[in-house]
Amino acid sequence: MSPGGIDLMTQHAQADHPDSAIINRAHGHLHEMVENFDAALRHGKSKTHITMLIDDLVAFLESHIELENYLMTTCNYPLINAHIEEHGQFRQRFRAILEQAADECYDRGGECKGVMPEIARLHDTHVTYYDDLLCRYLRDRYSFHAVHDGLGI
Repeated sequence: MSPGGIDLMTQHAQADHPDSAIINRAHGHLHEMVENFDAALRHGKSKTHITMLIDDLVAFLESHIELENYLMTTCNYPLINAHIEEHGQFRQRFRAILEQAADECYDRGGECKGVMPEIARLHDTHVTYYDDLLCRYLRDRYSFHAVHDGLGI
């Protein structure tokens, strides 16, 4: 549970596909990184430290998005264009939230409200919709191929 009582990580019912598990583990790691960033803000870490955390978060997000894009491409995901467009919007909003929180924190002389509520809203719109659809597709595609491959079809 994150500060403010918001649980960003939900258990996805479709995590039974290996690629879904990879996606969900990455979401968990990203969640931990955001919590560390939030704590660093609230504990008054240096602006240099905060900037480094933002860079690390954005770099991890980029690698995660690249992975999702690769998975969508290799499995011929039918909603790939909408998902990739959403990734672009997610990237921009994610970085803006982090940078705005850092700027506000230092403009107020260390009085920080944190980022968890806004990141949770961003998470809800992307992960619980777009990524869940992708994971369901992977699960269903994997289950279909596993059954038919086992039957020699």
